[in-house]
Amino acid sequence: MSRRKYKSTMPKSFLWIDRELFSSLAWTSLSFSARCIYMCLKNAQTGTNDKELVVSYSCFQKNGIKSNSTISKGIKELKDRGLIDVKRSGGLFQKPNIYALTERWKGYGRPLPALKLHRKK
Repeated sequence: MSRRKYKSTMPKSFLWIDRELFSSLAWTSLSFSARCIYMCLKNAQTGTNDKELVVSYSCFQKNGIKSNSTISKGIKELKDRGLIDVKRSGGLFQKPNIYALTERWKGYGRPLPALKLHRKK
């Protein structure tokens, strides 16, 4: 008798989020829509285009975020927490924005170091 081949029900691709990011203050303080936007940006990442992710608003809308204002607020949240940078704004010329994933989120929520002022003697 031959063995039955195991058919995996797991999808062949997945999105990786580091545990450090997942448990950080920057991630836990995000809204649900901002997390969805981050997932769309991670989905556009292929490994060679880390600094130039081209994702249009229509792509976000296909993934469940229908309102343009919600998308704008989510992108602003991600920028404020240091998860992404906007490299180019498409704006008036109907071009998609270009985003870059960053690691500035590691410093989110930490107090800035105090500056030491030197006095003249």
